[in-house]
Amino acid sequence: MEKYKVGDPITQQQINSWFNQDSKKAWESAGEKAVTLGNEKLQSTLAPLDFQLGENWNTDHIRTWGLLEQGDYAGAAKEAEDSKWFIQTPKRVGDFQEGLLGAIQKPDLSKTK
Repeated sequence: MEKYKVGDPITQQQINSWFNQDSKKAWESAGEKAVTLGNEKLQSTLAPLDFQLGENWNTDHIRTWGLLEQGDYAGAAKEAEDSKWFIQTPKRVGDFQEGLLGAIQKPDLSKTK
């Protein structure tokens, strides 16, 4: 991998390549977390966290992750507000909360027939 020094020019092609690599890595990591949580629909909610905070964010946000493991999405959404992440990027936390609250599903009664 080529090393860059501060001030070195970087092509748009290289920037796009890094973005695509990082996005793919975040998406795959979020998919693994969603499977671990038993709800693959959470992948799109977790991917932005893996992209912004890194794929090990769940080891820093232990209480939020613990609530997700318990299936307490509303609790996890609320808990995320008690973080440096919320102070620094409240819009992104809001998006996370919206995704979690949207994942709270009512039972699918059509499958009981």
